[in-house]
Amino acid sequence: MPAAARSRRPRHATRCGRWASGIRRGTRSTISPLWTEELFAFAVGSIYQSGIFTPRFIELMSIAFDASITHMYAPGTRRHIKGALQAGATPEEIMAVLQICVSMGVQACAKGVPILAEELERK
Repeated sequence: MPAAARSRRPRHATRCGRWASGIRRGTRSTISPLWTEELFAFAVGSIYQSGIFTPRFIELMSIAFDASITHMYAPGTRRHIKGALQAGATPEEIMAVLQICVSMGVQACAKGVPILAEELERK
């Protein structure tokens, strides 16, 4: 891990309460450490520290982002499921979030399949 990334670890852990090991491997941090630092400072750290949302809600939203069809990040999904359970979320709430993620994928098929059929008819 580059020295600059190591120096960010304590600041991120302080803002978010934990450090996601491996989150930066193969990501923009190697290309743009400043972008990564700004992302964590603004988008991630401020969410956990603002007090606007409960930790439970933040973890449930994080599950939705990591499990969504556009992201599909299994390590993050696992981390946030554990965090949600620790924050008091029920298995039923977590399943409801995952069902929403499935419906996003279904919607992609519902829109994409008819377009595919139209294009195949044109051939």
